[in-house]
Amino acid sequence: MYLNKLFSLFDEEEKRRSSINIENPEMFYIGKQPNKYINNFEKFKFLINKIGLSKTTQSGENLIALKKFNLTIEEAFIIYSYTSYEMYSEVNLQLRNHPSKLDKVIQEYSYLLDQSLDKMPSFDNNIVYRDICVPDNGVSKLINYYKINVNNKVLETAFISSHISNGRWSDKETGLQIIIQTKNKSNGKDLRELSFNSFEEEVLFKSGTWFLVDSIDKKNNLVYLNEL
Repeated sequence: MYLNKLFSLFDEEEKRRSSINIENPEMFYIGKQPNKYINNFEKFKFLINKIGLSKTTQSGENLIALKKFNLTIEEAFIIYSYTSYEMYSEVNLQLRNHPSKLDKVIQEYSYLLDQSLDKMPSFDNNIVYRDICVPDNGVSKLINYYKINVNNKVLETAFISSHISNGRWSDKETGLQIIIQTKNKSNGKDLRELSFNSFEEEVLFKSGTWFLVDSIDKKNNLVYLNEL
């Protein structure tokens, strides 16, 4: 089965983690956790049976892509779980901080997500917007990072979420908005027809996407990128 390796790797990681906790008396012991991938996959299958594949619910759930783009249930689950089951936080934390030393389960999930996204439509030659709320005055650090990289290429090792609507979601004083020009055959994938909230109009960039820093607007905390 498409997901068997992912399920097994999670169990192996949990077994390893719990054994370390038991052997080290200074660590607070947390017992072996249930397999969240299996549990969430069961939730997803229940959702399919509940709402079907050809409509958007009042809450914005939309699974049309399964039929429209010939996704398997497993492929659709991998994409859907990125946002609806909050996989993005753990996955992107590792991809950003130590991409060459990922936990095996995160490595497998990231691989499956990239593969599944290939079946979704690219949002080619368009503008998308990424809003970042940055705590503790971190926006200045981000702006300075992009400032020193104007006219340079930057690699995003993580998956990058963005939205189609040009409205700003981040605060102009404490947040950052990144405005991205996508390329032909873009790595940015249109998820409006496979989402727990299609009203967000999400475009998700595959991991390992390169961008060119075009310019910045420090006064309004804006960054302009071109996808390469």
